[in-house]
Amino acid sequence: MRNDENSLNELKMVMLHYQDDLNFVMESIDMEINNCERLGTDDTLYQHERAYHKGQLAMVEEVLILTEQMERGIR
Repeated sequence: MRNDENSLNELKMVMLHYQDDLNFVMESIDMEINNCERLGTDDTLYQHERAYHKGQLAMVEEVLILTEQMERGIR
C-alpha cells in the first residue's frame, strides 16, 4: 500500500511539473490550427498543416487521459 501511495505522489508531482508545459503546447497548437483555418481553408497545404496540428493536439490529450487513468489505477 505504501508503494502505491508513493507512486501516486510521484505521479502528481510529475503532472504538476509538466501541466504548464502541456497547457502551453495545447494553446500553441490551437493557435496554429486557427491560423491555418483563417489563412487558407481552400489551400491544400494549410489543410495538411491543420491536420498535422490536430494530430499533435490529440497526442497531448491522449497523454493527459492516460495519466488520469494511471492515477485512478494507483488509487
